[in-house]
Amino acid sequence: MQGGWNQGVKYMIAASGIGALLVLSALFLGHLSGRPLQTLSLVGSSVVLECQPAAALVVALRFPRFLGALVVLLANLAPIPVIVVGLDLIVWHWPWAARHVERANKRAGWVSRYGPLMFIPLCPALGAYACVAIGKGLAFRPAWTLGATVVGMMWSAVAIVYGGHWVIHLILGP
Repeated sequence: MQGGWNQGVKYMIAASGIGALLVLSALFLGHLSGRPLQTLSLVGSSVVLECQPAAALVVALRFPRFLGALVVLLANLAPIPVIVVGLDLIVWHWPWAARHVERANKRAGWVSRYGPLMFIPLCPALGAYACVAIGKGLAFRPAWTLGATVVGMMWSAVAIVYGGHWVIHLILGP
């Protein structure tokens, strides 16, 4: 991160604004279903517990499948800009962290190019926040890390929501 501490604070405010915009868009989409209290429950659980438990909550609340998966995904993306900027501030502020990231970047080689793809299957197990932190710590390209993490979150949320509805209809009938 270039610039001084004030520049870092500006980036953190911008990241918080992006996160707030994602939460508001998730709340708006959930409000379209006509279930505002269930939407608040989904958004809160997605931010705190990650995407997968919130996707299971979509099934338990009998929320509309596609809309529920989208609300959970958008709400889970909200803290990620703050995490990325926060880790950048840590690396900028503490020289020992910058040395470790630089050392990881030198050793990475071809892994830095294709390494973020490992987050697609690992995201359901590790969670989006851990995947972003690991990618940042290993000096992977941010766009590849975020892209692979979002793909991993999407497929896990859709699989849980649609698979859960299928199991409920299999057990309880139509």
